[in-house]
Amino acid sequence: MPPSPPPAPCGRPITAPQGKWREVPWPFEGSEVTVPLKAGQLWLDSAGPLTERARWSLYCPRPSSSFRWEWPGPRYLRTAPADARRRWMAEGLEALRTFKGARSAAVPAEVAQCGWGFGGGLVGMLSYEGALALQGVNSRHRLTPAPPLSALLVHDFYLFDRHARRAWQVGAPPPLEACRQPPLSPAPQPYWRSALDAPQWCARVERLRAHIAAGDVFQANYTMQWHAPFEARNLAALYQSQRTRVQAPFGAFYHLPSSPPTANSLNGAKGRGAEFALLASSVERFIALDRHGWLETRPIKGTAPRSAQVTTDAQLKAALAQDPKERAENLMITDLMRHDLGIVAEAGSVSVPELLQVESFERVHHLVSAVRARLKAGLDGFDILQMTTPPGSVTGAPKRRALEIIDALEPESRGAYCGTLFWMDSATGAMDSMVIIRSVAFTGRGEGKGQLSFGAGGGITWPSQAEHEWQEALLKAAPFTSASNAPS
Repeated sequence: MPPSPPPAPCGRPITAPQGKWREVPWPFEGSEVTVPLKAGQLWLDSAGPLTERARWSLYCPRPSSSFRWEWPGPRYLRTAPADARRRWMAEGLEALRTFKGARSAAVPAEVAQCGWGFGGGLVGMLSYEGALALQGVNSRHRLTPAPPLSALLVHDFYLFDRHARRAWQVGAPPPLEACRQPPLSPAPQPYWRSALDAPQWCARVERLRAHIAAGDVFQANYTMQWHAPFEARNLAALYQSQRTRVQAPFGAFYHLPSSPPTANSLNGAKGRGAEFALLASSVERFIALDRHGWLETRPIKGTAPRSAQVTTDAQLKAALAQDPKERAENLMITDLMRHDLGIVAEAGSVSVPELLQVESFERVHHLVSAVRARLKAGLDGFDILQMTTPPGSVTGAPKRRALEIIDALEPESRGAYCGTLFWMDSATGAMDSMVIIRSVAFTGRGEGKGQLSFGAGGGITWPSQAEHEWQEALLKAAPFTSASNAPS
């Protein structure tokens, strides 16, 4: 693909931070970061062309501890009153706030000015199901085993700046040399099966368009999922294989071993938490909050394939920029995200500094906009999660009605898919988060076995053509499903 320009220099050179931050030699030959990944570790993995959002990678060989907030029962989201579901998840966020604590190694100014704000704290996940509960929306689906809210406490880690080719040891992680291990054996290819075939998909898209015609919504994001049996011992190898095909600015390997039966409030209801892993290759930032209180969200809506031919690729990019259906789709979601940020923002601070810009990723072009605002005094990242999830770009407008229609038309619960993975600094409250798209989730079913899930779809508006939307979903799924068998 045509190369993307590198990020602009961030100012004065980075000098070696003091205290708990210690500069270490750059351990890689080029700008590509690779780590000796294995179960139980955390990797926030920026990869692909060097841009400001694909600059930093974090590797934590040994998280300090983990947090899970489990559902009281498998039918809870379907049967419990809306207020009870909302309270349950709000209690989970409060428990997570306590779990976070205040320990953090202050980010040196030279690093912070280059866009990095995490010196220690949480790396967590709020699932789509958990976000539905926070919005008080009923679901007709049985809950997935994915935890609605979970987190790892991260204090000792390595940080890599791909642009400057600098590396830091923060806290006291194991030496990188001690983490080395023989190359992983290739992961067995999953045998993917899709939940819908083309006629079923197209029929449901037409039902969604009927809702649009009736004035229920302007747009809704319709998706489906693929599933495959898999063994937990191969998860790290599967992620290493995945990232060779799909390099993205918001990649991650996030792994929670199964938890023992417990009644501890930090683990929600009594019962065993299933093993869970997220293998993310997301291209979309959800919401970032810097240490000065400024928010940014970058909704993606509008997709076109890429071509290895430079001229053809430029034509595809130009056509996307002018496509009236794709532009309308992005404008609606940008307006929705203006509304969502407005809930937590100071009055008059919301702005749209970028609108309908084409950004090019490894396999697709996307239309991207940016919305900025200043956080209201007295609010923090937990309030942002509670008030703005699920992300607008994977729901629709108006948001609540879109959530209801999506639940009625999609054949199963989304689980982790279309939720958010985030980090949050314990000292400053700075955070960044991704929309969980282009990502594989694993839920354990005992004895080291489990199921992989992968979701894809797109925004449906009145001009949408069902067959075109089906092809767009397959385009997004292709790097994940084409490595094994085609969707059934």
